[in-house]
Amino acid sequence: MYENTVSGFKVDKRDTAKLYLKIEGDDIETEEEERANGVLKNIAFKLEIANTIHIYEYGKISKLNLEGLKKVKYRYYDNNSDVHDLGTFEISDAQKWKNGSKYKKTGWKKITSTDNDGSSINRYYEYDSGKIKLIKFKLPISYQKKDLKIKLNDNPSREYINPEAYACLIGAIADNDFPDLTLNGFTSADGTSAPSVTHYNGIAGDFRYLRKDKKVQTLHINTSPNDLDVVRQDKFIDALMKFGWGSFLSYDITLNGSSFRLEHTEHKPHHHHHLHLNKEDFKPNYK
Repeated sequence: MYENTVSGFKVDKRDTAKLYLKIEGDDIETEEEERANGVLKNIAFKLEIANTIHIYEYGKISKLNLEGLKKVKYRYYDNNSDVHDLGTFEISDAQKWKNGSKYKKTGWKKITSTDNDGSSINRYYEYDSGKIKLIKFKLPISYQKKDLKIKLNDNPSREYINPEAYACLIGAIADNDFPDLTLNGFTSADGTSAPSVTHYNGIAGDFRYLRKDKKVQTLHINTSPNDLDVVRQDKFIDALMKFGWGSFLSYDITLNGSSFRLEHTEHKPHHHHHLHLNKEDFKPNYK
């Protein structure tokens, strides 16, 4: 019997691999078998390995198996059927976390961080089983081609995000041409999120509120509610929901003696200067 063995597996690029098949054996008996063996030794079988997440303007992304990938590409399809290549990102593995706390917990990982006033604070994270995939933002983002504009300003210390969450976020940003949209951060490189105890694992994120004057600076809606651009803010929330986020944390707004809150948000103390994207209800819309 012949013994078929793989003699070489060569990867020149991550998304293209060539598999070389060599036939070995001493019991080749006929001229025809010898010729067949010679042909097989020189055949290269080309394997295409998917490494791209496709983002569609109507609110869906493609599902990609990230296991074993070192890099991931992003491609956006606009409503004119134009295709936009939005970069390649290295994928890193990080510890998966189950919970976070401001209070010391036995067996939890301690992270020392800095609070808003500059003081040192400790945060604690509960280990979960397994690993998560993360990519690092390339900030600031400024992409423009034909009718598509994607702009995201840089203000984070937590610059890592789940690869699928990134695709959904880019889709939501592309829905609205907001030049002043500013990120406050998602997750740290190790998957934790100090000083936050809710941003672990790369899906929850924070954004500054959008201002009427479109300045790239912090807005406190508890003290300057008139400066909030409610229309644009609601449009951004709608776009995030279109691509997979389901709920948000914000702060009740009082204008002319009447109180209200942004669409699809829940009031939460300390969220008067940023919109929080909840991880609990995140569910990408797959094509």
